[in-house]
Amino acid sequence: MIPATTREAIVSALPWLPLGGLLGWAFFASLRRVAGLYAGAARGGGTGRHDLALALALQVGRLGVAVAVFWLAARQGAVPLGAAFLGFLLARLLTVRRGLAGLQRERPDPGARR
Repeated sequence: MIPATTREAIVSALPWLPLGGLLGWAFFASLRRVAGLYAGAARGGGTGRHDLALALALQVGRLGVAVAVFWLAARQGAVPLGAAFLGFLLARLLTVRRGLAGLQRERPDPGARR
């Protein structure tokens, strides 16, 4: 039998796991977009200053939303904060794996004959 306090902690943490995952997905999607904007501005493509301003706004907004969500989770307790962070890390893991899979498809095998 699970003690009532443990059950309450688990129930209070349940909504924070998917919220952390959603935050992580948005965070890393925005990071990819910001990196693309910085790279485009460095290459001279795009609109230059507009790209840099948009990248800076996305960067500040992304960090601000992450801080706000984690602050709200921390106000609920350690278990909701841990659940939100676990969701965030799972989203990071999936995003990195997806990105690596995309790189492997684009890059030819160096051992293959031409």
